[in-house]
Amino acid sequence: MNLYPYQEEAVRYHLAHHYSINACEMGLGKTRIAIATAKEAGLKPLVFGPAFLQKTWEMESEELRCDIRYCAYSQLHKLSIKEASTYKIWVCDEAHALKSPTTQRTTLFYSLLKNVLPTYLLLMTGTPIKNRAPDFWALLGFCGLNPKGTSGKILEGIYAKYNGFASHFCLSSEMRIHGRSFLKYGDVREDRIAELKSYLEDKFIRFRVQDVLKDLPPISRKDVWVDLGVPDNPILQDVFDAYMAGRKVDSVAKVSSSILKSRHTAKYCEELMDGGSGPLVIFSDHVEPVTMIAETLGDKAVAVTGKTLAATRAEIVAKFQAGRIPYLVATIGSLSTGVTLTSSRHCVFNDLPWVPSDLLQAEKRIHRIGQDAACWSHFIDSTPTDRYIRKTLLEKITAIGKVFA
Repeated sequence: MNLYPYQEEAVRYHLAHHYSINACEMGLGKTRIAIATAKEAGLKPLVFGPAFLQKTWEMESEELRCDIRYCAYSQLHKLSIKEASTYKIWVCDEAHALKSPTTQRTTLFYSLLKNVLPTYLLLMTGTPIKNRAPDFWALLGFCGLNPKGTSGKILEGIYAKYNGFASHFCLSSEMRIHGRSFLKYGDVREDRIAELKSYLEDKFIRFRVQDVLKDLPPISRKDVWVDLGVPDNPILQDVFDAYMAGRKVDSVAKVSSSILKSRHTAKYCEELMDGGSGPLVIFSDHVEPVTMIAETLGDKAVAVTGKTLAATRAEIVAKFQAGRIPYLVATIGSLSTGVTLTSSRHCVFNDLPWVPSDLLQAEKRIHRIGQDAACWSHFIDSTPTDRYIRKTLLEKITAIGKVFA
C-alpha cells in the first residue's frame, strides 16, 4: 500500500501507543491510515461509524484488500461482547460522535470497550473539538482504558468526571432553566491550554494539510452579496447568540432566512457554471433550501438530505466524481463527512451551520487528497447578520485552533 510519509508516521504512532486519537485535518486520508495500521498489525478491524459511511468503508477496504467488519453507531446495542471480543483492533470513524457522555451510543460504546479492551483502539476525527473543549473528555477517557499503558496521562481525580474536567479547563457561566441553575462551558482558559495539551501527549496525532501536502492547491473564501429587498433580521442574530450561549433556541428564523436566499443561490450557481466553474457542490443547513435550489436548477441537479439512503448517497457521490452530475445540492449534515467530492473546486454555502467544525468539514469535501485545482468557498450573504454570524464562527474556529497550535 502506497502511503505518504506523514501517513506512515501516523501508522507507527498508532501501533506504538495502542489507544490513540487520529485528528489529522479533513482530507488527509484517515481511512487509509486506519486500514494500513490494521494490515501492519495483521488484524481484521472492527470499524464503528455513522451508517451512511458503511458503503464508503467497504469500497475503500476492498480497494486496499483489507477485510473489515462495520458496525454503525446506531447498531451498537446489537453487538455482543462475545462477537466484539474476536476483534483486536477497533476503529471509530467520526469519533466526535461519541463526545457526549450522556448519549446512549457513548455509554454503550464505553461499556463494550471496558468489557473487551482490544489491543488497539483508533479514534478518528478531523474535528476532535466540534464546538467546545469538553468535547475532548470522552475520547481522552477511552484512551485511559488502554491496558498497555502506552497512552500517556489518564484522567484521574476531578478530571475523571465531565463537570470537573470542564470546570477546570473552560470558562463558564451560570444559566437558569425552569428555575434550576446550570453551568455553561465556553472556550478553553488561556492559562490552562498547556496543561490540557499535556493530556494529549502519547495519545494524539494531528497533521495539517498546509504542512504535509505542499502541492495541494489553496482554498479561498468569497463573500457573495445578494439583495433580497428586505430589511435585516435582528431576530436571527438573537437566535444565533442564544445558541452560542447554550440557551434553547427557536430555529424558525434561521430556516426562514435560508429559504429566502435559495432562489438567488441557484441563480448564482448557474452564473458560476456558465463561467466555466465545472461541477458545483451546494450546501445548506436545512432541507427546504436544498429542495428549492435543486428544483430551480432542474434536471442537472441532484439533492441529498438525511433521508437519502446510505447506498443511494454513495451512488450519487460516485456519479458526481465521474462528472455525470453538474450540481450536487446537499444538507451539511448529510454530505459534510466521509465523502470525497474533488471533481468540484467550488462549494457554495446558501447558509451556514452554527457548529464551526461542521463548516470546515463541508469545505474539506472538495479540498483534500486528489484535488489539483485551486478551490473556492462561496458564502451567500443577504444581510449584515449573515456576515456577523460567519465572522463569529471563524473567530470560534480560531479559538479552538489554539489547543492544537
